[in-house]
Amino acid sequence: MIANKVKDVLATLPPEQLCGGNVSSALGISQSNMVKLLRKDGETFARLLEDERKARCLRLIQINKNSTAALIAKHVGYRNRNNASLAFPRWFGVSLHDFKADPSLVIGV
Repeated sequence: MIANKVKDVLATLPPEQLCGGNVSSALGISQSNMVKLLRKDGETFARLLEDERKARCLRLIQINKNSTAALIAKHVGYRNRNNASLAFPRWFGVSLHDFKADPSLVIGV
């Protein structure tokens, strides 16, 4: 299943290399072919990338509950902290600010 291969590659790439082109190159296929194969599996690259970024963020905040939006952005491959600030509540249901005030709001931390 291509989705599992994509997940495996995403897990090994450094944050600044998290993109479809790098993943498809690592798999030895074109990016458009990867997208088609994922679609056949009922998956999207965007969702797999989002899952990987969320997992990286969770690992980071488990280690450092005072992580800034800038640090999270760098750790998960976003180019600016605003993207991390917007993603955090999507991933965990609370803002980064609220999480810092009460880390128990995020399950698994």
